[in-house]
Amino acid sequence: MQALAGAPLAMMAEGATRPNILFVLSDDHSYPYLGIYGADWMSTPNLDRFGREGMVFERAFTAAPQCVPSRTALMTGRSPVAARMGRFSAPLPVDVITAPEVLRTRGYYTGVCGRYFHLDGVTNPTPVVNQIYEKHNLRTWKKRVDFLDVSNQTNTTRLFGEFLAKKPKDRPWFFWINYNDPHHPWDQKVRDIDPASVKIPPHLPDLPGIRRDLAAYCAEIEHADRDFGEQMER
Repeated sequence: MQALAGAPLAMMAEGATRPNILFVLSDDHSYPYLGIYGADWMSTPNLDRFGREGMVFERAFTAAPQCVPSRTALMTGRSPVAARMGRFSAPLPVDVITAPEVLRTRGYYTGVCGRYFHLDGVTNPTPVVNQIYEKHNLRTWKKRVDFLDVSNQTNTTRLFGEFLAKKPKDRPWFFWINYNDPHHPWDQKVRDIDPASVKIPPHLPDLPGIRRDLAAYCAEIEHADRDFGEQMER
């Protein structure tokens, strides 16, 4: 969170130009699986270039090894326990403030798109759960951001364009893009990766099925890299 919001807010306090902020999050993507981290059996030119021109982290840790709690920490700067987000199906409590809300108070136009981001309850709740959501106003993200569309990853480039088109010209922006890739099932790819070329990590057995799965996993990361390149062209 400090990296996401702290630096821009500090610059605003000093009267400097407020930067636009694009936050891109892939799903179930382990750090070794990028070319810039040494994965020479796969091709991720867009993310590699982004790392070379920016900053690459070699000592980073997740706040929690699960989707919802870790995203909570990223958006709030708080531990999942402090934010009361230890369950997969829980909407973020209304009193827990997020980075987009802080940025909106500083004049930012904000938005979220792509894969469902898991901080507004389950995607397709049962009628009973949905009734609870509605009765207690538990779904809050339409109020937290200016633009919200979580249809799927396929639409991210178009939605980013729509977001930029709606943004008032005199306001900086924050936009969060969520990718399905490389979350299982691994059904998206740009090309086939040769399983024999994949480096097997020491904690996994070197078996044909393991190699096939890792090759499919890495191919889906290449798919995310292609989509990321399209967004950067905006």
